[in-house]
Amino acid sequence: MAGVLDVTLFEKRAWDSAFFGASIAQITERRATAEELTEAVRQAREEKVDCLYFLADAGDPDTVRAAEANRFALVDVRLTLDCAIDRAGADVPPGDGMIRRARPADLPQLMELARISHRDTRFHADTRFDPARSGELYARWIERSVGGELADAVWVVDSDEAPRGYITASRGKAATSIGLIAVEPDYRGRGYGDRLVRTMLHWSASQGVDRVSVVTQGRSAPAVRFYERAGFTATTVEFWYHRWLRDM
Repeated sequence: MAGVLDVTLFEKRAWDSAFFGASIAQITERRATAEELTEAVRQAREEKVDCLYFLADAGDPDTVRAAEANRFALVDVRLTLDCAIDRAGADVPPGDGMIRRARPADLPQLMELARISHRDTRFHADTRFDPARSGELYARWIERSVGGELADAVWVVDSDEAPRGYITASRGKAATSIGLIAVEPDYRGRGYGDRLVRTMLHWSASQGVDRVSVVTQGRSAPAVRFYERAGFTATTVEFWYHRWLRDM
């Protein structure tokens, strides 16, 4: 492509770099040619980048072939699902366990739950990342969400005098997005996840929002089935690739 040598094809990821103790950057486009990715790798080596992320359009075969030709490793299938809010049916169904807003006092248990609950994500799939550090990423995520930095609202399901699950939500102009959702293994199968989602839908409706979106792992059939039962439909499929330029 003409001019490919005149532009930087990636952006540095400052938070990821500081958290993992490595220089991390991400390709800025969802579609790329083999020439562009070759140049991105060259630029990254020159700037001493350790790992390049590439979120690619899964529907573009040329991009997929270009990523494979440049030794990018597929680490996740990123599936985005949307749900139109039915205001007449947005009430939360009854059940055991109280759904309430998260409190700072909940954080020790919520952070411990987060450390063990998101092991099907790309950071765990990429064995170059330390598994304990990858788990800690989600502990930090729920901590920052309860603190209001990464979410506008966080709910927990309170059972046996302790929080046993959580969901985080951020309100955008057009839609609410789910950030994290998890339920303790021993408390699954009680409908807690469904009630947490319904609580978030009810809140979104009260905020005047008509749509909710969520990103999940397309290779996790249970996660996809869970959201489909809640009324979500897949809208976008993308591939997460990582290209390591040095060992951790």
